This record gives sequence, C-alpha cells and structure tokens, in this order.
Amino acid sequence: MRSLPKGSVTRHAMKKNNYTTLEPASPNNFSISGVPFDVVNEIISRLHELALKSDYVFGSPLGPWQKEGLSFYLSRFVYFGPHTSDDAVRLAFLAGFDGVDTRGTQALLRFIERLTVIPEIGQGLNLSFFPLVNSYGLYQKSRAAGQGTSLGRVSWASDLSPEITLLRGDALLRAYHGFIRIETGEDEEVIVARMRGLSLGLEYLDRTSLISSEDTDPFPVRWETENGPATEGPLTLATDLPFAPFELTLRLPPTWRDELFDEAVALIIRNFVQRYRATLAHGINL
Repeated sequence: MRSLPKGSVTRHAMKKNNYTTLEPASPNNFSISGVPFDVVNEIISRLHELALKSDYVFGSPLGPWQKEGLSFYLSRFVYFGPHTSDDAVRLAFLAGFDGVDTRGTQALLRFIERLTVIPEIGQGLNLSFFPLVNSYGLYQKSRAAGQGTSLGRVSWASDLSPEITLLRGDALLRAYHGFIRIETGEDEEVIVARMRGLSLGLEYLDRTSLISSEDTDPFPVRWETENGPATEGPLTLATDLPFAPFELTLRLPPTWRDELFDEAVALIIRNFVQRYRATLAHGINL
C-alpha cells in the first residue's frame, strides 16, 4: 500500500524543516477548483511542525483509510487552553466538506496556525479542529466523497463513509457542547449564520446569548435559526450523547477574496468562543 507524500491526511510522521510560518499559496495555484490537494497537504504537514513547538496545540489525525491504493487521514488539531479540565468547554470546528472549494479549509488552518504562536483564545477550553473533512474529494477534485454523496449533507448517525465514521466516533467519545461548520456559500452576499439544536434545557441559553452582531462587526450577517429534529450532520447523534449539542454553520460569500474570508472566520470564531464560555459560566452561577 503506497502513501501520498507528506501531510497529516496521508501519514503520521513529519519531517523536520526550517519552516517558521504558513504562507498563502501562490495565486497561480488557485483555480475554480481551489488549492490543489498536494498544496493543502503540504500546509497541513507544516502546521504539524508548528504544533510540535506549541504548548497548547497538538496534531492528532484520525485514520487511516484506503482508497485507490492510497492512505488518507482525517486531519485533526486539538487546542487545550490553560487550566483545561474535564468540565472545559468542548467545541468542534469543521471545514473542507467540499472537495472543490478550499477557502474554509485554508481559513481554519490559518486560525490554527495563529493559536500555535499566540494562544489568545482563552483558558479552560478543549477545542478540536477538522480543517479538511473531505480529503478524498479534494484529491479527486470532487464535491462528493467516495460514495458519491456530499459529506456535509449526510447523517452522522447512519452514514458509513470512513470520514463520517471517524467523526462519529470522535463526537461520541468527546461529547462536544457544539459544532461550528465553516462553508463557502453559493450566491450569498453576506455571511449567513445558521443555528440549530439549542435544546440544552438551559433557560439562559439562546441564539442571541451565544452570538450577535457585536461578535461579527464589521462583517454583514444574516441570522437563521432552524428547529425540529435533525436529519443530517452531527446533531443526528443527539440521542447517543449525554446532552444535546448545538450546530452553528457559517456560510461566507463566494465572491470574497481569501484575506477577507480568513479575517472574518478568525474574528467570528474568537468572539464566539469567548462569548460561549462566558455564557456558560454565567449560567452555572445563576
């Protein structure tokens, strides 16, 4: 069984080098299909090198599974903030369900990079980052996974694809309070923030207590709330978890340049995490 060269999606071992900071891929590497698989794979590999020097960020890929004689991994980075305990806030951030558009993946990778250098997001946090869910789709330049389905639109409770199987096992083990998904929209001109699953039985917890326009300013946002039983995504696992999690999906305009995309993702994630932690602390003291 042969493996693709370098990168956490294909192997655990990383070579040492003199790499010091991540840089965006050259504009010549961009196309309608996004950044090529080998470029994304190299960025993930280099980010593992930075994580080795960090006290708070750790690279821990899941897998492997085999396709077409190649080994693929589900890239995962974990942030344990200072004073993290079993009662810490546990959140999962996911991007890269689309094997064609890689902007969500790039934005999340650059946010993780900043955490390896300046862990400014706060204390008492247990955060997992999955920047490239559909690595096989990116390799094939296809929005669908190996089974011909979109990984962003399947039930985590029943789907048998290797990517979702790994995500399901991780979610059941870690019992996240919530999942935050980063996507590129289709024709949106503003950020669309959709909240699902706020059924934690906590009277003080609603959409506006978790995230508001103050957290997204100066970026324009359209807010959506979806109720009812989940038929796709991680919330389909709710009955198998100790409490029902929420899911926040951020869909960013497809016309935004990469720098603006990255800036918006970083700002919203940072503000959201800090507000959520403060909201839970306030509720516990009520």
